[in-house]
Amino acid sequence: MKRNLTYIPNVNVKAEEQVESLRRLVAKKKANDEKIPKELLRTQYKNPYEKLLKEIRDCAGKVLYLQTIGSLRFNRDVDGQSCYRQLMAFLNERNSGEFGRCSWQLLMSEYNVDGYIHHIESIRKSVLDIWMEYWQKHCITYMTSESIGMNGMGLPRIYNTLTKNFLIDVENNTWEEHPEWLRENTAKVG
Repeated sequence: MKRNLTYIPNVNVKAEEQVESLRRLVAKKKANDEKIPKELLRTQYKNPYEKLLKEIRDCAGKVLYLQTIGSLRFNRDVDGQSCYRQLMAFLNERNSGEFGRCSWQLLMSEYNVDGYIHHIESIRKSVLDIWMEYWQKHCITYMTSESIGMNGMGLPRIYNTLTKNFLIDVENNTWEEHPEWLRENTAKVG
């Protein structure tokens, strides 16, 4: 039987590097806009200028992806792929509406990459709300001898099969890996 492996989409460049790349591209556009007349940008420098705009659009899309979905985990199963497609459809829908227009305004007219990052954070909660429903399906409880000894009441620990983490502190929502707690003699409660 094949094991469902955790699927993290292949992202070759870290989020911070993409943000820095976006900063460089936007700074280059700003310099061009300030130093070169608009008419020359539309005629003589049309191809390089359009290439720069495409690079900014592509880089901004990667930053949007990395800041919203890039760190989330999905299993290679029907539910995981369905959740991933749902999130991508949500981002595409938002990006084609007012969110996308505001993003373009921040980057192309105001040259404000930090504002763009802050703008992305405004939809991150909605992305997490969609993903959380999927994520919660992977939470199960484990009864371990360590859990009886540590909390004294024999309460089971909550384990997430997607992230491979145990809930350590409910009040602070702290999750940690504890592979030593996943033994064969551990009983799954539910």
